Formats: sequence, C-alpha cells, structure tokens
Amino acid sequence: MRPGAREFREASLTVSIPQSIPEHMRERTREVSHVFTKAGSRGKRFATALMNFVCQEADANRVTLVLTAGAYHEDADDAQGHDDAQLVAWYEKFGFQKLQHTPTGTFMARQVHEKPRIKPVPLAVAMAMHSGALH
Repeated sequence: MRPGAREFREASLTVSIPQSIPEHMRERTREVSHVFTKAGSRGKRFATALMNFVCQEADANRVTLVLTAGAYHEDADDAQGHDDAQLVAWYEKFGFQKLQHTPTGTFMARQVHEKPRIKPVPLAVAMAMHSGALH
C-alpha cells in the first residue's frame, strides 16, 4: 500500500509509514492521519467513502492501519467538527480498535479483515477512482 495523500471530493487524508513502531513492523503497517473534510461539505459522507476505500486498499494489501483519533481545529470554522469520542466511534465503524489513550487522542489500530466488515466501495466512488477524481 503506497504512502501518500488520498482525496475524494472535499475529503482528504494521508497514508504514511509510521516511524513510531519497530522497523520490522513497518512493511505491513500504515498510519492514517490528517483526515479532513471542508466545513461546508461535512455530513455528505465524503470522508466515509474515502475511509472505506483506504480500508479496502489495506485489506487487499494485507496492511494493518493505525491512527490517533483526536479532534483538531485549524480555525473557528473547524470548531464544528467532531469531538474525540465521536471520532473514536466513527473509526470503530471501520474496524479500528482502541489501544491507548494519549495526550493527543486515542491510538487505534485496524487489523486486516479477510472478509470485509465494511460496505464495498460504491460504484460512484469506483468510477471516480477510475476517472482520476480520487487519487
């Protein structure tokens, strides 16, 4: 699973190789960070579609995902975002499990799922990926 930015419409996130885990685990682990949807586009499920895609990509590549679920507000417009508990609950829908509470949020991990727990990527998302709208 290649590191880098992923985007779908007004939602974006970053996939990277986590430097905070032992080196021998890095090949099969990726960190998800900077999950963001523009304030005016929240509630339209763009981030959900994007996270579904990333989880399916991780499963196909047999990669464990890790992240820190913590609210981040860049400016006053972002103050309408989710709080930490809402973010943890949202990530749990994708199969992430709480591992540890940290000063910046809740550290979570998602193991590879042999049988998908999440809905397949909708046809519209698959078409957008194929056309280059999702990258």
